[in-house]
Amino acid sequence: MPKETFFNLKEEKQARILNAAKEVFKQKSFDKASINEIIKLAEIPRGSFYQYFEDKEDIYAYMMLKRFQNNLQEFKVILKNKQGDLFATAKEFVPKLLSKITQGDDSELFYQIAINEDYRRMQRNHHQHQEVFLKEMYDLVDEEKLRIENKQDLSMLLHAMFMPLGVTLYNTLKEIKAGQKIDVHEKINAYYHALELFEHGFSKEGGN
Repeated sequence: MPKETFFNLKEEKQARILNAAKEVFKQKSFDKASINEIIKLAEIPRGSFYQYFEDKEDIYAYMMLKRFQNNLQEFKVILKNKQGDLFATAKEFVPKLLSKITQGDDSELFYQIAINEDYRRMQRNHHQHQEVFLKEMYDLVDEEKLRIENKQDLSMLLHAMFMPLGVTLYNTLKEIKAGQKIDVHEKINAYYHALELFEHGFSKEGGN
């Protein structure tokens, strides 16, 4: 996480530094990108960089965390609009997320992440934040719409629902690396199929 001095900066300067990092990491892998390139684009002295961040890994992790938090906020807004309906929320959120990764403003950044396999670093950095995300969902989900008895059941369901999404994102990044054309609609439909199985169950009603 950034140091306190970074958070004491005006929001405009914080954004300028993070946007500079984004532009550099859009062009190069994590290993090849340099702090010198970031500070030159951000127009800050090298000494100031180390007043704000420990190192390159620190600013990279925070840059990606901000994207995770933005996605979390978007999910929460949809969940509230859907009156706590978890499955309806996932059906609206996932197409937006996949489009953002493959076609949105950050698509070039995710392209670099894919071709250089930097998603492994991203996964390590975000595991703890995923747990925070799950805990925040507990108070927003309408449990009356679900066949669950306690928070443990809800936690199990949330993990199960987002596992196929993680697989979808991982496979999408691998396909980008391989230079394959991404069919977003096909990805969405595949996730919807997995979601339908979780929502309605795997066993046939009245089956043996």
